[in-house]
Parts: sequence; C-alpha cells; structure tokens
Amino acid sequence: MGGIEEHCPAYLLDADPQVADELQPELQRLGFAVTRFACAGDFLARSSTLRRGCLILESELPDLGGLEVQERVNRQALPLYLVYFSRTREVATAVRAIQLGAVDFVCKMQGWSRLQPSLLQIARVLRQPQRGRLRRHPYAPAWPA
Repeated sequence: MGGIEEHCPAYLLDADPQVADELQPELQRLGFAVTRFACAGDFLARSSTLRRGCLILESELPDLGGLEVQERVNRQALPLYLVYFSRTREVATAVRAIQLGAVDFVCKMQGWSRLQPSLLQIARVLRQPQRGRLRRHPYAPAWPA
C-alpha cells in the first residue's frame, strides 16, 4: 500500500522498546510522523502540545493502565483517534476501550496486518479538514474535531 500524502502525527505509547522499534518504521511507511512514549506520565505531561493525530496505546503500562490514559484523553478533549495494540486479550478491557471511543483494539499476537487497516482509515480522516471523523461507538464521549 502506498504511503500517506501528508505526515500525520502518531503517538506511540508502549513501554516495550522492541514493540516500538518494530512499529515505528511501519508507521512511517504509512506516512505517520511518530513520537514515542514509554510511560503514560511522559505522554500526559505533553498532552497540551499534541496535535490532532492518532494514539497507539498499550493497555498495560508501568505507571497507569491504558483505560485510565484513555479516560484522561477524553476528559481533556484531546483530538486523538485511539487504537490499542495490546498484550491483553481480556474481552472486558477491549469492550470498555471501544465504549470509551477507541477506534480499534488489536491484540499484539494478531500482528501488524490486523492493526494496519485501522491506521490507514485514521490517516485518511486526519488528512481531511477537521470536520472529517471516524464512526465512533454511540456511547463514546464527544470531543472536538
């Protein structure tokens, strides 16, 4: 698949440097400009400077759980489309993430090929004027375009 015409911000929040090392070049091939974070605290400390983009999130972080990070993103109305790429296979966690507005929840064992379609969809929306949005779960909190 071809790359994205414009670089879209992607924020990769995963404590495992091996996963981040593997994902970063794949994301760059799709046209994302990647900023990596190893812990939720570092990511949230920079939240006021984040541009409209995509957050790829692990649900099991050393300092905060992914769902707590997602709830803070929602409370702060950060303009981020959120996708989980997670070790956990807990159905309850995945369901809650989608209810809170995540675009997708992919288990790492499913691999990059399962994550890629959601990221391509997000990139297409990010390249549109800010009125472009992905369809979200009906109970997901609203946030600005």
